[in-house]
Amino acid sequence: MKNKILELISQSNEKKDDINNININNYMNFKNLKILFENNDEKKIKIILEKMKKIKIKLPDEEIYELIDLTCRVRNINLLKLLNEFKLLKDFHIGPFIGKYGLISWLEEMPNIGCELFTKSENILNNKNIFDFCLINNDKKLLKNLFNLMTKIMIKTQKNL
Repeated sequence: MKNKILELISQSNEKKDDINNININNYMNFKNLKILFENNDEKKIKIILEKMKKIKIKLPDEEIYELIDLTCRVRNINLLKLLNEFKLLKDFHIGPFIGKYGLISWLEEMPNIGCELFTKSENILNNKNIFDFCLINNDKKLLKNLFNLMTKIMIKTQKNL
């Protein structure tokens, strides 16, 4: 019995490590890509997005927003970075999702990715912005961090003038 369990564990580890054996074509549709995001499968997502970019498969903005939401839900900023490599997110409204999920640790990283925090869109999350979600969620810690970040930005801007 013990040997059977060790054999199953070994097979499981081999499957996890052999990322090159995945059938990429099975994941080249939005439904399956969403499953990878839901499961936080960073290695497979990286391979799939790189392949999709290479063969010029594009996703509509609505699907990109769904993937952004899933990325925030699983709380993995690396998935957002991978998504940004696939399609630049500079014009996407990321702030409301950060507010919705209270992702304080992501605040400082957003400018490095090129994403705007303080924007909103009528089509995204009912036209709410990051501050709206701070109030809805009573997230005083996120709100405080936002104001600290804004202060840093203003000081940096004044120094550059």
